[in-house]
Amino acid sequence: VLAKLAEYTVYHFDFEEKLFEKYGYPQTEPHKKAHRDLIAAVTDFQKDLQAGKAGLSMKLMDFLNQWLREHIMKTDRAYVAHLRGRDM
Repeated sequence: VLAKLAEYTVYHFDFEEKLFEKYGYPQTEPHKKAHRDLIAAVTDFQKDLQAGKAGLSMKLMDFLNQWLREHIMKTDRAYVAHLRGRDM
């Protein structure tokens, strides 16, 4: 599941970041950093899982829940507002 999440995340973030560049989103760099941070965290979770660390499931679910809520509900809304009304 983590491998699929990581794979999709890279695809989705690449798509978003191309839109940022194309439409001159002024917060491109901080947004890209948030993307890199998530990818790094998922990679760390994958390593912990492979090492057999206990409690990973709840730790991962809590992290993803908080990150996605924060990112989608706040960070992504900012770029959606920027893109709204542009000739796409």
